[in-house]
Formats: sequence, structure tokens, C-alpha cells
Amino acid sequence: MLAKDEEITQLRKEIEAVKTINPKRLNFERTAAKTQIENLQFQIEQEEEDINKKIAKVGREIPQEIRVHDALAAFLKECCAKLEDKIEEWEIKFNEDTSVKREEVGQWQGEVQRKKIQLEDLERRYGEYWSVVKEYEAEQEAERLKKEEEDKLHWAASKIQAWWKGYMM
Repeated sequence: MLAKDEEITQLRKEIEAVKTINPKRLNFERTAAKTQIENLQFQIEQEEEDINKKIAKVGREIPQEIRVHDALAAFLKECCAKLEDKIEEWEIKFNEDTSVKREEVGQWQGEVQRKKIQLEDLERRYGEYWSVVKEYEAEQEAERLKKEEEDKLHWAASKIQAWWKGYMM
């Protein structure tokens, strides 16, 4: 807009400068300048009308945009509130679950300790039984060796008696 005002001012200055040159030319240039001024004024009016139409359109759209904005803001607040509630629910559930699991772990640890004690008792009893079994096996082996020795002696005696009988007969 300022550029057009400057252009109009420039044209008026040119008109004044030309007035001194030639009267016919002056008339022609005056009418040309007036025509240019009228054209510029018409263009300015058209631009003003377009701007005013755009302003009116924006003015009509602003309330709708405000309603949409308010609806979106309300929707987002509602969603945030729901998510915050969910977060609280999950935190409560997490705390409950972790306390239950801690109790279970405590029970399992107690059970593991009991099982360790039972295992130690079983290992001790196993050691006792194993020593009894070893003693029994050692006794059995000694008896077997003794019986074997007796069997050898009996066999040798039988051979000697058989030889003696055979010699005496």
C-alpha cells in the first residue's frame, strides 16, 4: 500500500515537472496521470475489498476454531485423566504384586532352608548307614575268606584222607 502511495506521489511530481514543458503534452500527460491514478485507486479498492473479505471470513471461522480447540482440549484433558487413573491403578497393582511375590520368595527361602537342613540330616544318616554297610560288607568278606580257607582246608584234608585210604587199602 505504501508503494502505491509513493507511486502516486511520484506521478504528481512528474505532472508538475511536465506542466512547464508543453501545454498539449501537459493535457495528455494529465489525462494519462489521472487515468493511472484512477487505475491505482481502483486496484487499491479491489485489494481492500479482498482484504476485508478475508478478514470477514477469518472472523466467521474464529468461533468455530475456538469450539474445536475447546473440544480438543477437553478431550485431551479427559484422556490424560484416564491415563493418570490407569497409572495409579497400575502402581497399586505393581505394589500389591511385588509384596505378594516378596512373601512368596520369603516362603521359598524358608522352604529352601528347611530342605537344606533335611538334606544335611539325610547326608549324616546316609554316612551312618554307609559305615554300617561297609562294616557288614567287611564282615561278609571276612566270613567268605574264612569259609574259603576252611573249604580249602577241608578239601586238602579230604584229599589227604583219600590218599591215605587208597594207600592203606
